[in-house]
Amino acid sequence: MCAFFTEVAHILKIGKGKRSLQEMFKTVLGIEEVDESKSFKDLGGDSLSFVAMSIELEDIFDELPEKWEEMTIKELLLLSEAKQETGL
Repeated sequence: MCAFFTEVAHILKIGKGKRSLQEMFKTVLGIEEVDESKSFKDLGGDSLSFVAMSIELEDIFDELPEKWEEMTIKELLLLSEAKQETGL
């Protein structure tokens, strides 16, 4: 099996629990620290990690926010909190 698909399968397996956005970004991008003022693109996301992160974010948002990869982590956090508060 391709290494990418192995990684996606791993992420899906561990991604079903409640994890923070920061933890999702750390896992998908293989980084230790997440700067909330940075976006997926800023943190070095590529086309393969885009797919994996999209799968992760669908657990939070149901429908992915348009251009989520350009939003800062902080913006995604605020959007996630607003979704939880309104139940939408």
